[in-house]
Formats: sequence, structure tokens, C-alpha cells
Amino acid sequence: MESSKILDSAIWRIAVKTFDTGRKISKTDFATLLDIARYSPSSFGLEPWKIIVVQDEKIRSKIAECATGAQRQLETASHFVVFTVTTDLEPTSDYFKHICFDIKKMNADAYSEFISKFAAFQKEKTDLTDFRKRIDWAGKQAYIVLGNMMLAASIMGIDSCPIEGFFPSLVESVLHENGIIDSKKEHIVVMGAFGYRQNDPEHSKIRRSFDEVVCFI
Repeated sequence: MESSKILDSAIWRIAVKTFDTGRKISKTDFATLLDIARYSPSSFGLEPWKIIVVQDEKIRSKIAECATGAQRQLETASHFVVFTVTTDLEPTSDYFKHICFDIKKMNADAYSEFISKFAAFQKEKTDLTDFRKRIDWAGKQAYIVLGNMMLAASIMGIDSCPIEGFFPSLVESVLHENGIIDSKKEHIVVMGAFGYRQNDPEHSKIRRSFDEVVCFI
């Protein structure tokens, strides 16, 4: 694909508030977006996220009660996703061992070296010394995933909207009560809506100039 077409897709993208309920994303196209999410990068390759695709109308309605910034999107989006991150990020945790042994297929020596490097990173370089800091760090990884999905969607002619206007603890309660997450081990960081815009924007996209944003040294 020509670079100009990618740029055109990025400029075309808008944060859609109300979607066209008469149009749905095909299973194939949305599966592609989820695979793009799955192949997104993460620090140390830990993939600390989970993507929950919320299509159940009753659960969407319950989430809407806790998400003032997502009510129209929850009502109209073709697909709605919630990103959670694991709180189980100690180097000797079950999740860490799952990534190292089950996913990365490490042997004992490689695992020992890996957790040693991560422990140093956690304590010395990024100060991931408490729950809130670990969640913030893991949440940054999830934002990379959502960003990749949104750009890919725009290239495919699919609209999107990133969403932060919600009460995490309340949305977590909704999902926990419905058996979807374990709120003791997972924390919601961001949500996103996907579909097709109902109307084109009245004004063109406005941004700061290239020279104001970018500095070469």
C-alpha cells in the first residue's frame, strides 16, 4: 500500500459518537482487527491485556449506566471492546510463568534469566513497585493495541472511537457479576467502539503543524 493511502486513512479517521445501526462489520473484517491486536507489541512480550468483545445488549446497557462517555457508542456500535490488564505481574506469578513456559516455551535457565531482567526493570528502571504503577504500565501496553486496531480499521474503511469516559470499578463489577472477568486479577483500562459513521463530519480535521509537533536533532 502506498504511504499516501495510509496517511489518507489516518486523516479520514474520526472519533465517532453515533454509529449507523444499519451497518455491521463482517466477521472476517473484525477477526482481522482482533488478529492485528493480538500481534501488537508489548514490553518484554508479556501481552498483559485481554480484549472483551461485548455484543450482548443487556450487558452493554449495564455498562452504559457506568460509562457516561460511551452511552451512544454502546447503543449503536457494531462491535464494542473492553480492554483489561492483568494485575498478576510479579516475576514469579502464575501469569508470568504461563507466558514464559506455555507461550514462550522457555527452559528453566531462560526463565531464570528472564525474570531476573524483568525484576531489575521493574524495580530500577520503571519503579513498578506498587499496584497503581503496575496497572498504569500495563495499561500503556493496551493503548498500543487499541491504536493499532484503530489505524487498521481506518485503512479498512471502518470507523472507531477510543473511550475513557467510564468508572472502571463499576464496569468491572458488571463484568465480574456476569462471570466475564475476575476483578481481583483483572483491571479495565480503556474501551473502544467500532462500526460505520452515521454522518460525515461537518469540518475537516484540524491539527498542529508538522514543525510544531516534530523536532529533529
